[in-house]
Amino acid sequence: MKKTLIAQIQVKANDIEIFIELAKQMVKTSNNEEGCITYELFNHIDSKDKFLFFEEYSNEDALNYHNTSDHFHQFLNDITHKLVKEPIITKY
Repeated sequence: MKKTLIAQIQVKANDIEIFIELAKQMVKTSNNEEGCITYELFNHIDSKDKFLFFEEYSNEDALNYHNTSDHFHQFLNDITHKLVKEPIITKY
């Protein structure tokens, strides 16, 4: 069964540009994973520091693979200190 994940992220104002560069690479790498249907990043229209990741996977195994991948953990390590608060993550 298809799995969808939405992650809402707010980035510190001074770190927006570096976050975008890191996120672009994350999107590119994640979209090449087997079982990833789509992995997209959106920027809030009125708040340049708010972002949303929209992720779709073919099944739970594909989502679990992504969440345990080296590039995902590296991304988390690279951005955690750049965030205003903990991300809001919703899974469907």
